[in-house]
Amino acid sequence: MKNYNSIMPLLPVAVALIINTTSQAGTPVWTFTPLTPTTISVPSNSMATVKYQVTNQSPATHTLMMVPMTGITQTTISGNCPNPFTLSSNNPSCTLTLLVTGSALNADIYGGPKVCQQGPDGNPSPLQCYQPSQNDLLSITAIPAVFARYVYITNLNNSTVSQCAVDSVTGVLSNCAITGSGFNKPYGVSVTNNYAYIANNGNNTVSQCTVNPSTGTLSGCVSTGSGFHGPTAIAVSNGYAYIANQNNNTVSLCTVNPSTGALSSCVSTGSGFVEPQGGIAISNGYAYVGLTSGTSITKCTVSPSTGLLSSCISTGSGFDGPLGVTINNGFAYITNFYNGTVSQCAVDPATGVLSNCAITSSGFTNPNGVGITNGYAYIENFGNSIVSQCVVNPTTGVLSNCVSTGSGFSGPNGDIGFLT
Repeated sequence: MKNYNSIMPLLPVAVALIINTTSQAGTPVWTFTPLTPTTISVPSNSMATVKYQVTNQSPATHTLMMVPMTGITQTTISGNCPNPFTLSSNNPSCTLTLLVTGSALNADIYGGPKVCQQGPDGNPSPLQCYQPSQNDLLSITAIPAVFARYVYITNLNNSTVSQCAVDSVTGVLSNCAITGSGFNKPYGVSVTNNYAYIANNGNNTVSQCTVNPSTGTLSGCVSTGSGFHGPTAIAVSNGYAYIANQNNNTVSLCTVNPSTGALSSCVSTGSGFVEPQGGIAISNGYAYVGLTSGTSITKCTVSPSTGLLSSCISTGSGFDGPLGVTINNGFAYITNFYNGTVSQCAVDPATGVLSNCAITSSGFTNPNGVGITNGYAYIENFGNSIVSQCVVNPTTGVLSNCVSTGSGFSGPNGDIGFLT
């Protein structure tokens, strides 16, 4: 984590000349402590999140606003700084969460975020503004679209993981082969930072494997973390791993070591889960957990500072065994295990609530996990051991032209892993 150093207020030249000496000598009124990396590259087909803790250093109360930035949206859901936000002696800090949308960036960004006192007109006043120290400024590089090169599918029936190459144009899976070892009824995989995490439903463990960045193969698989109970779904986001425990209806939260990838300090978080199984999706400050039965899934708020889940409620409707869940481009996709369909729902960007849920594709056989990359959706058919590939309409999100792809699967299920 970078340390906060002294920062200079951003002022119009005329005003700066008047109070230049005072500004240099005094302590900044509000400071920025980065909670995530601030130097990142964002592909045009992806999004990223940057977080700062903004702290009021003075006894006076200040109402603040961030100056708008192209390609960056302030996330104001519960647990984050609202817009505007007021910091006082009783409430001196909050988490400023920024969502960077690659497709909206028209250039690289260096500098900011700039946070100003709210002016009488309700807009940020240029007379009192601060931004992070030089080492902690936003440094965002816009890069071309990045496509998944490999897909990872867990095979429950023979306790293996399949690795398949992905055609960047057609989305077809090929050269599927077993990779890694030592799994026990694996039920979901998540890939991040050249590590793969596999939930072993059979022996209550999570395997951590090293991913070869060139070939995609898994090796050096060892057990990591603890306290799991029939782990199924797994997702890694913002330095935390979330594991669904089918046997005791809980979700475990583990800290991910940034150097070794190891999971530690695992605790139970959230509530209200009923046989969580199939999928966990983390998106825009919310966690979505698939369930074995019922007609809805569970949505929880993710704390921006601790990763803990809270305010868990049921969301969406009309599902039938909603196991798998993934979020893509403002839509949620949920597999219906019992009626062989996939539902598509609209995701409210402010509340995370799912609505307008309807069947978007059918004809699957006990569909379980679902994942989307490169404009294609991949659905695991547990009942007949095939993986379906569907085209995702970039505007409506509707799935179409679903065909079988890849080969050699045996009871494919759980979260799908992707390596770009």
